[in-house]
Amino acid sequence: MLKSLIVDNDKKSRMMLKQAVLGTGKFSDDGTEENLQGARERLTSGSAFDVIFVAEGFPREELEGFVSAVRKSKSTDEAACIVVGGSSQDEDHAYEEAILLGADGSLIRPFSVEKLEGVVELANTVKKNRWAAKEQIRIKRLLPEIMAKLDAAAEFRSEGFDGNQSLDAMKSACDQLNHEEIESVVMYLQQAIDGFSSADLPKDLLSGKDLYRGTSHRVRDRIERKVLTKIDERINQERESEEQSETPEDT
Repeated sequence: MLKSLIVDNDKKSRMMLKQAVLGTGKFSDDGTEENLQGARERLTSGSAFDVIFVAEGFPREELEGFVSAVRKSKSTDEAACIVVGGSSQDEDHAYEEAILLGADGSLIRPFSVEKLEGVVELANTVKKNRWAAKEQIRIKRLLPEIMAKLDAAAEFRSEGFDGNQSLDAMKSACDQLNHEEIESVVMYLQQAIDGFSSADLPKDLLSGKDLYRGTSHRVRDRIERKVLTKIDERINQERESEEQSETPEDT
């Protein structure tokens, strides 16, 4: 079941949409709000939703601000925001207006099962894409932290110290990298940790520097080439794709 919030200052329209939404059997009854302020309070309280329906009848500036608030709230940053319009609107025009507001799509009356099924599909797609984007950013930020700990461990061991504190911190950080796209990298990091942990401390500090720092540099190079570069490319591609979709075609 998808959790939904309906925001509309017209009671009849609000209840009509609520009835249609619940009639699909795909949404739970999570309430309605008659104004944007009440809806914002829901967001700030931490209430989570998968879909937020907001009527077009509110002032444009307030609508833009509300959609932006939905995006910034941790409880709704993966939610699909749908602008609801009247039956007199052209569907293509309504969609373009919704995108310009920063929303994900539009819904115009009459509310058919087919239209609401489309909203369900859109909500699932939005959630998946935003989760993936957040994971990429999380990984991008976490990997340099792990590399810094590996560098520290290499430095300690090359100087004749065990560096166990840095290795333990690195192990804890690696546990957060539970992502199938970088399994090989995590394995490589674990091998480096195990190698550092099991190796005898160097009797010859000069050779120790070469051994540990060399390992650290190789791991860093592999991560930068195989993970961070690809994540940057993907984030840029998604940003460009989103910007293109938000630009109305010339007519």
